[in-house]
Amino acid sequence: MRLNLRMKKLLALLICFAVIVFPTACLNSNGFGTGNTPTKVDDAAGKGKIKLAMWCIATEGDSNRRAYENAIADMRMKYPDIEFEWESVQNEAYKTKIRSAVAANELPDIFFTWSGAFLEDFVNAGKV
Repeated sequence: MRLNLRMKKLLALLICFAVIVFPTACLNSNGFGTGNTPTKVDDAAGKGKIKLAMWCIATEGDSNRRAYENAIADMRMKYPDIEFEWESVQNEAYKTKIRSAVAANELPDIFFTWSGAFLEDFVNAGKV
């Protein structure tokens, strides 16, 4: 079975989301893990929901935007107790925003980054 490029991108994005969201199943009894933790909010029925913040560079003109939208819609259907807050920022402004968030220890739960030296700085700082 051959997958076209669009399907490969969507599949890769869904796998990434599964890998990122899976740790939420390993939360402690308070509903939180360790380190940067997702926010727990109460819905109208009083049932706690987990709120995950996600940042990326898939703005309106980005070719990957549709893949993000589809993956988020799939995750919302599969995990209704998780509230996704998604923010996309233009490439260069995003680099400034994510560096500032690392410095202030205010990273979102899920975020896009580049590999190599850009990511290495976050890893070396113990933020990722």
